Amino acid sequence: MKKYATSLFLCLTSLVTFAQQGSTDSQETHPLAPDGIWNVRWVLQDSSTPGVLKPTDKHIMLNRTNGSTITGFAGCNVFELPVSRTAVDSKGVHMTTRFATKTGKECANQEAYTENKFLKRISNGTITFNETEGQLHLLTKDKVKYIFADEKLEKSAKDVRRYDWKLVQLDGETGGNYKQWITFDFHYYVVKGGTGCAKFEVPFTLDGKNNTITLFEVNQDDAKSCGNSQDNATKDHFLKYFDNSTYQFNVADETLSIYQGGKIVMKFDQVKKNTLK
Repeated sequence: MKKYATSLFLCLTSLVTFAQQGSTDSQETHPLAPDGIWNVRWVLQDSSTPGVLKPTDKHIMLNRTNGSTITGFAGCNVFELPVSRTAVDSKGVHMTTRFATKTGKECANQEAYTENKFLKRISNGTITFNETEGQLHLLTKDKVKYIFADEKLEKSAKDVRRYDWKLVQLDGETGGNYKQWITFDFHYYVVKGGTGCAKFEVPFTLDGKNNTITLFEVNQDDAKSCGNSQDNATKDHFLKYFDNSTYQFNVADETLSIYQGGKIVMKFDQVKKNTLK
């Protein structure tokens, strides 16, 4: 009985220390925690019309790689919600959450109200998940039900995720030997990359259907000076596009192009995943 309980806790562990006690196999195969709910982007559905579900722009992901967290996009900002405890019974997967943190993008009044209401309902309390036939049902601490559907990523989004991307053009300039690069982590909604002299990490959101991407602002600690004046100017030029703005993007001929006002502002060549540092 003790061995079973330990395996169950490891399956849905909410603390890294618990994860260190068990094997990967027990996490992946436990019948009460199917892989189907983990590391999947679940898109919130609008259920205001009886019998009809329409996808919204909000989505979440349940992560268990380095301790359980819930990450997602709440309509205006990317958020992260730590999970302090997980339990499983016949009624579902119960997660006790802490307070959510989110990016600092300014939102319209109604957008901010809706976002804050959603985050308040799932933060600092126990919420319950049930998965059935490609849908994830979330019951909040105040008994409000949300329905999510398994997102099927568009090809363009899969291509963005599959590779690292090395900068080759910046505002039409192609002559420089650019040192900047980016890669997309869809589990934690972050873009990781190099500025030419330091690494950085910022949240992002991506809409594969409309080919839009929002790049959030870089922390000042990650935008430190490169020393060399030319390198520093290029770094600042590159980072100015990480400013909470939404851009069009396109992936074609092994190249990722990011547009602003119909003009290519950044172009990247694809590189094998996890090769740029």
